[in-house]
Amino acid sequence: MDEKVKKIPKSSRKRFPLYLRVLQQYKQKGYQRVMSYQIGSQCNVAADTVRRDLMYVKHQGKSASGYDVDSLIESFNEELGTTQNETKIVLIGVGNIGQGLLKYNYIPSHVGHIECAYDIDPNKIGSCINGVKVYDLSMLKQTFPSNCSIAILAIPKDNIDEIVSRLVNLKVKAIINFSDGVPRKRNNLVIHQIDLTKIISEVIYDLKINEEDKNL
Repeated sequence: MDEKVKKIPKSSRKRFPLYLRVLQQYKQKGYQRVMSYQIGSQCNVAADTVRRDLMYVKHQGKSASGYDVDSLIESFNEELGTTQNETKIVLIGVGNIGQGLLKYNYIPSHVGHIECAYDIDPNKIGSCINGVKVYDLSMLKQTFPSNCSIAILAIPKDNIDEIVSRLVNLKVKAIINFSDGVPRKRNNLVIHQIDLTKIISEVIYDLKINEEDKNL
């Protein structure tokens, strides 16, 4: 197709990571070409919306005969900056949630790489879980990996602001927060709050609306 349009709508950009994940799944299943309705059905997005979104990235193929899976994956990786899995991530907290997250590096379509983890439990410090070394949180500054700008928090809400401040001092630019505590906003720091209660509430509400629509 022609050179991609530089100005991409925010709504389209938000769907790109979802498209990429779906395309990676199709690739793993052996698909070489995929139709817009197939992508849309997996993303709960209308096929015509998918077709419009794909106009903003380079690809091979046409809507009538199917899109080349490899070329779309390459284009989305380029657009999203996920071409390589070299982005370093640190994990703070190796409790039940943290240990589950340490399996992330082994997901075939993972983006970025968890370099190391931190905890305060003497039984975990010094261990290696799923290939990731666990350090003492008190040694955060001394052991923090260079050029690491993303941190995952899987800790109780106590002292969360203190830990975030320490991470900011180490040049962390983004935090993915699984904690039930919400750190205060800071300049030049992006915080993504993973709120399971909110997600479940939204799912319950969606189910309720769907049932009401069926009864109309």
